[in-house]
Amino acid sequence: MGYINSKINNIIIASCNETRNENSNAAFINAIRKYYPIFIYYNCFESSNNEIPSLKSYDIEDRILAGDGIRDYYGGICSVGFWARLQPNKNFIATAGHCDSSRSYYLIPWNSTPTALIGPMQDYYLEPIDFGLIYIENKDVQPIPSVRNTDSARYKELPITDIIPVSSNGAHLCLSGIESHVKCG
Repeated sequence: MGYINSKINNIIIASCNETRNENSNAAFINAIRKYYPIFIYYNCFESSNNEIPSLKSYDIEDRILAGDGIRDYYGGICSVGFWARLQPNKNFIATAGHCDSSRSYYLIPWNSTPTALIGPMQDYYLEPIDFGLIYIENKDVQPIPSVRNTDSARYKELPITDIIPVSSNGAHLCLSGIESHVKCG
């Protein structure tokens, strides 16, 4: 996984110790060395004692990630943006303001059918930016600070760890949505 740390203004490449010498990783690392990134390695694969923790039905919750879909009462579909919070514990998801509906929204993970009720749109704007906030009133829906990427065999979630301003043309950006899935350019 890679990201730009805005505090030190440098590229951070985080990877697993266990896979750092694989051919595909070595080729990638050699190709990006000219950008002088900072490499951070973690122990990703912990040893297992082959025990499966017991799950209780009340432990299961629906996770909502950036890029998931939302469906309104009338069947309109939009994509989830980022997770927002109003302290102490009011959670929202951002989406496009033109997705406004007078009813509640339901979660649609990729390649799925609508699942859990999320809640109503609290506020929306069409100008100067197209932006809306959906209040997560269902406490069984857990917002996750990650981007859905389930088309990838290896990186099914892309964690959001930092924020950076995009201050130049030609910056490499990615998007994730219910129709587009993950695309970068």
